Amino acid sequence: MVLTQRIVTEGISMSSFLFADGSRALTRGEYVGFWLPFILLAGWMARLLYKTQVMLNKNLKLQGARDVLHEIADDEVRTLRTWVLDEMATGSTLANPTDHSKARRVAVSLDRIGYLVRHQLVDEVDLYEWQSDEIQALWRKLKPVVYDVRTRSRPHYCRYFEYLGDEWLSKMTRIQRESTKHGFKSLV
Repeated sequence: MVLTQRIVTEGISMSSFLFADGSRALTRGEYVGFWLPFILLAGWMARLLYKTQVMLNKNLKLQGARDVLHEIADDEVRTLRTWVLDEMATGSTLANPTDHSKARRVAVSLDRIGYLVRHQLVDEVDLYEWQSDEIQALWRKLKPVVYDVRTRSRPHYCRYFEYLGDEWLSKMTRIQRESTKHGFKSLV
């Protein structure tokens, strides 16, 4: 404070001010000139990191979409999904080992999709608009099979499928309702 007052009242310029050791203070221009390259470099690096992160996120989403398509479009899984939805009788599936195995194959496939959704590796809106009805119907039919395997030997069996069928569908349905309530036709 005293130095500032002295500079202002006595008209001493910062470029002429000498410290006790004989060094002089930097002028504002010298100060900015010294730090400006570092500031510009930091800004450029931050922008590069941001662009890299955006690209990585896009690549992860693309890979997630490929993984979902692989699980859903697989011929075996597609045939078994149709069997579960159209022909599977819930009570007899638990007693018949062949039917139980078929049902578990579909549940595991949807568990993988649930994992991708839970870890935000796939676009939730696209999956909801495309597969929500089928996921809901499959979870209703396969829930007893999943719980049967859990009670027998594997307490966390298909937990991501359960997340998909219970929590995620409820969340996305609520978001869909809110968006249409505010005049939007879809979540996109």
